[in-house]
Amino acid sequence: MPIEIETKIKVEKLDIYVRRLQELTAIPEGKFSQKDQFYDRPDRKLLRNDCGLRLRQTFGDNINHAQLCYKGAREKGKFKQRPEFEFAISEPDAADQFLKALGYEPILIVEKQRQVWRLNQCEVCLDKVKELGSFVEIEGPNVKAIEFVAAQLDLQDGKHITSSYAQMLSQKQNIPHGDERTYDY
Repeated sequence: MPIEIETKIKVEKLDIYVRRLQELTAIPEGKFSQKDQFYDRPDRKLLRNDCGLRLRQTFGDNINHAQLCYKGAREKGKFKQRPEFEFAISEPDAADQFLKALGYEPILIVEKQRQVWRLNQCEVCLDKVKELGSFVEIEGPNVKAIEFVAAQLDLQDGKHITSSYAQMLSQKQNIPHGDERTYDY
């Protein structure tokens, strides 16, 4: 099972990091909008088990695709690590209806503008998230690779956020969960 390892750091402005990535000759991989719809059962079984289910739609220049993603429970570590299964789907509306037919209900929508860059072994995402602000997210094969890229971007002293955008937004919107947990996909 693939393991996702990432960190994110809240920043004031993304322009600084665009320039820095260009100076480092990072490879731009795209600029687009994303809409993430999160699902759970009425009894919040996924939430209770620290798991998540997301339907992501991506729109941009020459980009229009959707993915379904399941994230397993988080593992211990400095950065966020968790099992992840993700695959492309061709009909997001049908996937939404399919999930509802299986007993899942939409819980939360996260919308963002994202720029993706490749630097060394890592994917660097510059995100402007509706209602939350701007973030630099670094995903890589291991903690050392992520720390190296963070240092190259002069973010090594930044506060590493292990919460997901979904968790931050669900807390901000006071979405009821039935216990102290919040959605952290």
